[in-house]
Amino acid sequence: MFFVVAYLGMAAPVVLIGLLSQTMELVVAGAFIAGVAALIGLAALAVVLRTFGASATPDPAGPVPAAVRPAPPTGAVHADARRDPRVPAGARPDQNE
Repeated sequence: MFFVVAYLGMAAPVVLIGLLSQTMELVVAGAFIAGVAALIGLAALAVVLRTFGASATPDPAGPVPAAVRPAPPTGAVHADARRDPRVPAGARPDQNE
């Protein structure tokens, strides 16, 4: 699908310029297709900024540092502490059946 879209993106402007050049000058047809491509690019930029842009209401507490991690629940046991000492580390449970 990626290559289909890429090939269409490369071929469509050339074909459209060729079709439009039959009714107008080649330079005018090229400028028209360039303008349409620019409008499509600006519309895509607007969609991306609207979708992934900064939120309108920032968090009043500010950004949370990456080093802050939630504390583990009380009584939590590390996964290695639950491991059966008879099973080698890294072995899958289904290998022992």
